[in-house]
Amino acid sequence: MTYAYQCTSCDHEFELNIAISKRDQVLKNPCPKCKTKGLIERLFENPSISFDTIDPIRRAGSNWNDVLKKISDGAGKRRSTIEHY
Repeated sequence: MTYAYQCTSCDHEFELNIAISKRDQVLKNPCPKCKTKGLIERLFENPSISFDTIDPIRRAGSNWNDVLKKISDGAGKRRSTIEHY
């Protein structure tokens, strides 16, 4: 996920694409601009999810296409129809 941070010493804002479990570890790091340590704050914005590093075929999990095909094949002619009144 992408999180926004700000240094309270120099007001430098930056974003990092990191795991949720590591989002607070950045607060202990020095500012990438002024190198002041311990003055980083996480900005509270809606985090964005990035799929850039995930293989598109594996996004939905392994064998997902097989599962969808079985569902589609199983529905077949037994699929219920909606009656219009």
